[in-house]
Amino acid sequence: MAAHRTCSEFWSFSLRNAQFYFLLVLVAFVLNCKTVFGQAVTLSPLCGSNLYDMETLKSVPYWTITQPGICYESWGTKALSCTINLAFCKALPLDKTGGQEDIGASQELTGAVGDNPLALGQISRVIDDEDGAQLIVTYPDGELVNCGHIGVIVYFYCNENTVWEVPTTGGPGEIQGNPHVVLDSSNTSCLYSIVAEYAGACERQTSSLSAGTIIIIIFFCLLAVYLIGGVIFNKFSGTSGKELIPNYDTWNRLPEDVMLGCGFFFNCITCQAGTQTSSHDSYDKI
Repeated sequence: MAAHRTCSEFWSFSLRNAQFYFLLVLVAFVLNCKTVFGQAVTLSPLCGSNLYDMETLKSVPYWTITQPGICYESWGTKALSCTINLAFCKALPLDKTGGQEDIGASQELTGAVGDNPLALGQISRVIDDEDGAQLIVTYPDGELVNCGHIGVIVYFYCNENTVWEVPTTGGPGEIQGNPHVVLDSSNTSCLYSIVAEYAGACERQTSSLSAGTIIIIIFFCLLAVYLIGGVIFNKFSGTSGKELIPNYDTWNRLPEDVMLGCGFFFNCITCQAGTQTSSHDSYDKI
C-alpha cells in the first residue's frame, strides 16, 4: 500500500506542474510535425507518392497498353496484337492473371493458344525521383520464364498535355500518349521497360511555407505571448527582477525536478529493493 501511495503522490506532483509539462509536450509535437509535414520528409509510401498524382492512376481497376508484337512469347511479331495490363497500388482482377493473386501487371496475347495471360509482376511499388522530373513504378517478381523472373518498370515523364482519361463506366482505362515498350530478355535481365507521358508526373506545386514551418511560427508566437504577457502580468502584480519571468520558480527548479522525478519513477515501476523508503525520501526532496 505504501508503494501505491507514493506513486499517487508522484502523479499529484506532476499535475501541479501541468503548465510546464504542457509546454514540453507542445515543443515535442511541433518538432514531430516538422518531421512529418516539413521538407525533411522525402520517402514515399510503398504504393503512393508525396510528389506526384497517384490518385488518377489508382482510380480505375487497371490501365492497358495494346500494341502489336510486345508480348513476351511473340516479341517483335507485328502480326500478333498484345495487351499489357497495369494496376496501380492494387491487384489485377483474377481473370487478367490466370487466377493468380496479388499480381499487379500481366499481358494477354490476342488469339493465343495455351497459357494466357502471363503474370509480369507483383503489386506495384512507387519511387519518387527527387528532382521532380520523373515518377517510377515497378512490378517485381513476375512469372519464371526463359530469361528468369520477369518484371516491369514504368517510367512516367511529365507532360501537362497528356491527361489520362478515366472511364465513366468504371472499367479499365487506356494509357495515353503512345507509350514506348522495350523488353530486355538477355542473360542478365528479364525486364519490361515502359516509358509513358503523364500529366500527373509533373511535380505538385507546394506553398512556399510547409505545414511544419507554419506550426513552428505559431508555436513561437504563442511562446512570445506567454513570455510577454507573463512579464506584464507579474509587473502589475508588483514583482521585479528575475521574478518577472513567468513561472520563474518552475523553470529554476527544472533540472533538479527532472532528475528527482526520473529517479523516483524508475524506482516506482521497477520495484527495486528499498523502493518504498528511498522513493518516499526522493519525493520529499521534490
